[in-house]
Amino acid sequence: PLCGRRCEYRLGKTGKFLSCSGYREQIPVELPPAKVPAKPAKKSKASSKPAKPVKPRKVKTQPACAYAAPVNRQGKPLLPEKVDIRCPVDGSPMILRTGRFGDFLTSVNRETDFILNIDKKGGLKFPSPPPYVTELPCPKCSAPMNLRTGKRGPWLGCSKFPKCRGRESWAKIPVEQQQALEKALAIHEGNQPKFDIAALDGTPLKEGTPVVALVIPGEEAKLKFHADWDAEQRALGATG
Repeated sequence: PLCGRRCEYRLGKTGKFLSCSGYREQIPVELPPAKVPAKPAKKSKASSKPAKPVKPRKVKTQPACAYAAPVNRQGKPLLPEKVDIRCPVDGSPMILRTGRFGDFLTSVNRETDFILNIDKKGGLKFPSPPPYVTELPCPKCSAPMNLRTGKRGPWLGCSKFPKCRGRESWAKIPVEQQQALEKALAIHEGNQPKFDIAALDGTPLKEGTPVVALVIPGEEAKLKFHADWDAEQRALGATG
């Protein structure tokens, strides 16, 4: 239904599903321009170390068409399962989808850029504000440290995570600097958009609410037969 190719049945971790035949066709993803390295310093006469070779960039790919749908026992495709949650951005129902890192919730409108994650226990995980970037250097790589609010209070982690897992003890920061950072963090978090997560009828939902209790069973998807299939059926009828 997205690109006009034929669909085919495939077997995944959760069982049989229907997907576009273009899913197996990988196309390159356009990457941002490579960073131009700074001009190397002039080598001294005593230096004899060879220059490090430049590693070629890995080509990232993605499926030519990402259409996929679960099927019922009869093999008929199903529409994505809706959940009793109203998208806080466009007000439409949210649907359950599966990605590389597991299940998540998104608006039925593909243009809406909003996602609700699901925690390891299958409950709603509300979006958290982005970290506040400080001027404190990472003790491992010297990159700026991110400041976040955790269950035990503010904590500092490297902005290059996961490439660098540097941490800094909050207790080692001078008290006056702690107060200034906490004030800046409060202002930063206060400027972030607030999302009210509620059911379709407007009832507020709590973080951790089991998603299973909010799922609305999906209906059968009505797809058109591919033109090649019609031609094959007519050919079979003629030979029969």
